Amino acid sequence: MTGHPAPPSATWAARASARLAADAAPTPLRPLRLPALPGIDLHVKDESAHPTGSVKHRLLRELFRAAVEAAEVLAGLRGTRHPVPAWLVTGAGTGATAASLGHHLRRHRLPPRLAVADPEHSASFPAWASGCLAARLRSEGAGGSVVLVAGDGAEPYRATHLDADWLAATGLDPPPYEALLERFARTGAWAWPQLPG
Repeated sequence: MTGHPAPPSATWAARASARLAADAAPTPLRPLRLPALPGIDLHVKDESAHPTGSVKHRLLRELFRAAVEAAEVLAGLRGTRHPVPAWLVTGAGTGATAASLGHHLRRHRLPPRLAVADPEHSASFPAWASGCLAARLRSEGAGGSVVLVAGDGAEPYRATHLDADWLAATGLDPPPYEALLERFARTGAWAWPQLPG
């Protein structure tokens, strides 16, 4: 006897895999309308719809199953106008979502490119990067889709990004950026914000 636990039986592994698969309900792929960009589709993969309200629910489950989230993200586009996106966009966060997406794309030699966007204190930067990439597709004369993987709902950010006092204390001022995104959605005109200094 070596002191190591016995490996799980094949029956146990099959049951565990079946239970994990049963928990794998798809999360919604929500289209965002950009009337000024008729050839570009923007979607938000809403991972906050998991029972835990976070993409981490899927990631932990998928780690156990040795699978990646990207398969479901891409499968969610079946039946849309652009079933293979030009770009997948995610925030850096802990890196698990970006690593899973990148691994899946590379392993299966898929054409979408991966953008990992997340400067310090910016939970909304992936949305900004998605707009920038949609504008880039348009300027290149290309159609296609951009998929923003929304890993968490708003609840974890109530004391930070959604709190006016926290924003003021950190020197962040979202309204000018929000106005630029709203203008982009309305007109298709992309503009980088004018930064102070």
